[in-house]
Amino acid sequence: IPSALAHVARELRGGQAENGRRASEAGLQEAQAVGSIGDWEVDRDSGTMSWSPQLFRLFERPLDAGPPDLNEGLAYFEPLSLERTRTQFWHAIDTGECCEVEQTVCLPSGATRYHATRIVPQKDATGRVRKLFGTVQDITERTLAEQKLRRTSDEIEDLYHNAHCRYHSADTEGRLLRIDRPHL
Repeated sequence: IPSALAHVARELRGGQAENGRRASEAGLQEAQAVGSIGDWEVDRDSGTMSWSPQLFRLFERPLDAGPPDLNEGLAYFEPLSLERTRTQFWHAIDTGECCEVEQTVCLPSGATRYHATRIVPQKDATGRVRKLFGTVQDITERTLAEQKLRRTSDEIEDLYHNAHCRYHSADTEGRLLRIDRPHL
């Protein structure tokens, strides 16, 4: 009977551990969905990739299609982003250093999104980078807000430098902060 009780106790602990693992996995997936972030891994030698479920959503890729191979994954990026991403991947492989890159992504729906990717190299016992893993976060809202702010700033600069009347800026105390250059 004692061995039977020990067996039952092990089974209960095993079941609790499995339930804890499932809860932890569900919490991770929920956090990734809320943060619009997914994770990935690629084997350097085989090019085999793994993607989290959220990464499939970020790239509008059906789960049943499975993760893409490396070349198929890189095909999501517009040309300039593709070159920056390749450069950062090779930098991580060559140096063993973590890298970050912002990318413009062309999705199957035709939408353009902006992603920030973190690349983390994983070395084997000899110091050779054998895997890369990392995260991808959708930064579209931030990028669009930055673009709008840049356009507004450029418009204000244009007014200060090219308007046919004089412009100035003052603080709440009436002190002049900026005066346009007169046109001669």
